[in-house]
Amino acid sequence: MNEQYPLGVSVLVRSMNRACLRDALEALDAQTYRHVQILVIDATGGELQALPVEVSLPCRIIPSATPLPRAEAANAGLDSVTTPYALFLDEDDLVDPNHLERLLAALATNEAPAAYAGVRLEQAGNNTETSTENSTDDVMDSPWLEGELLVRNTLPIHAVLFRMAAVKQANARFDTQLTLLEDWDFWLQLATQGAFIHAPGVSATYRLSLGESGLSAERSAERYEHARDTVYRKWLPSADLNVLSQCIGKLNDLSEQQRWDISQLRQDVAALHSESRTVYAEYKQDVEQYQEDAAALNSQIKSLEAYNLTLEEHNRTLEEQRSALEANYSSLEANYSTLENRYNTLESHFTALERSFQALLNSRSMRLTAPLRWLMSRLRQPTPDAALTPAAPAAPPPAKGRQKAPVGPIAIIVPV
Repeated sequence: MNEQYPLGVSVLVRSMNRACLRDALEALDAQTYRHVQILVIDATGGELQALPVEVSLPCRIIPSATPLPRAEAANAGLDSVTTPYALFLDEDDLVDPNHLERLLAALATNEAPAAYAGVRLEQAGNNTETSTENSTDDVMDSPWLEGELLVRNTLPIHAVLFRMAAVKQANARFDTQLTLLEDWDFWLQLATQGAFIHAPGVSATYRLSLGESGLSAERSAERYEHARDTVYRKWLPSADLNVLSQCIGKLNDLSEQQRWDISQLRQDVAALHSESRTVYAEYKQDVEQYQEDAAALNSQIKSLEAYNLTLEEHNRTLEEQRSALEANYSSLEANYSTLENRYNTLESHFTALERSFQALLNSRSMRLTAPLRWLMSRLRQPTPDAALTPAAPAAPPPAKGRQKAPVGPIAIIVPV
């Protein structure tokens, strides 16, 4: 777009050095179209010595030695324009980043004196980003209707990008006799050069709560009516009655259509209200049933919680018992291991003794001492009566093997 429109746009900002000037300058500095110069008209009479924010676009202050009313400040801005296009932006309003680009595109293919875009009407406070009362009540974005501008102003001042050639050809100036609606009168002068081009879609914001013009929510009704009557007396006598009649007829038709739409809307609202009452009754019944179910469920939950506590207590008891049994089992296992070791030791001793005993039984000394042991066992027995004395046992069998004749006393060695 910068290559397509290299000649540039002047944006005229009438300022009373209010805090909202910063917002307006920042909105202009964010434009996608960059061949822009900003002219800030100091309407305070010298209070605005410097801009409240730095911008990357060319920007300068148009000074004034005395305070300027709205119309005079606008004329001072017009006198400072050196570019083929211009747009007014009051310091209390905003434009979207693509606002200038859209309007230049609308003027690119025709010779219309001006192009305008849709504007949102906003009730926000000074800080639109943080205010909790932000609300967009309406938009002004209607197609151009010939003669409508004679009946009412549908163009906020920053909605319109106009050609300076058309301004010079119409010798258009802001009427200094008007303290309100001076922009409406200016558009009527430009409209003598041809119809304005409508660029459908909203790309600017009119902050009603900050404004001081006829659209402002804080306007004086008496001042507004006086300014409107002044514009009517100035323009209606020279108006084309046929055009004006056709326009009023179309506006009346639109008004009737709006009344019909409102009537239908009210009927729809009534039907929705009735339906909502039925839905509400059903919803209330469902809520009551839900509350009953919730109460029963809560009761079950409490019972389950109590049972869970009992199970937890029982589990703790079982855990303690298990721990005790594990400790007892460990003790028994240790005792078993000890006894098993002792058993193995005794079994080893017994095996050794058994081997020694068998060796002893099979030894030569045991064979030699067999008669002696028999004799000793006999001597240990008590002497019975003769009648009861049993027959003497047969003599012990002679020791096996070859025996030698005794040669003297024999020393008997009894193993212990």
